[in-house]
Amino acid sequence: MTQRQIRFLVLTILCGLLAGCDMIDESLKRRAVEERLTIIFEGIHRGLRDQRYEPQKSVCRFYRDVNMVPSQEELGIADDHFTAFLREKGLYPMIDSYEIREIELNDKGALATVIINGKEYQINVPDKARLTWVKTSHKDR
Repeated sequence: MTQRQIRFLVLTILCGLLAGCDMIDESLKRRAVEERLTIIFEGIHRGLRDQRYEPQKSVCRFYRDVNMVPSQEELGIADDHFTAFLREKGLYPMIDSYEIREIELNDKGALATVIINGKEYQINVPDKARLTWVKTSHKDR
């Protein structure tokens, strides 16, 4: 094997490893988005029925994708946004069922397709920022 062939082989192996790392990174990002959505929707689904559940975790994950916001004032703001987000689709104070159908990663985070109470919705899931509904049609409002 010549030096050139060896260099090409090494370069090919490195590119393959890097491509594999990208696939692993993408998989981890999808799982992180799915975990965030699960925490949020499980909290809404459980609502006040489960005393062991801490509803502020759903609020914080919705608002900034953190387990706790640093102040009571910010928690109040986050809760107001969370409530408005749910009310916009008639999902406040509880949901009966949810399913995370699809997660598409993008440069700002992800676009998630979810089924809530039998109806399909799309949600923007930005990195470290609050979730927003995707406006798709008049029937969705």
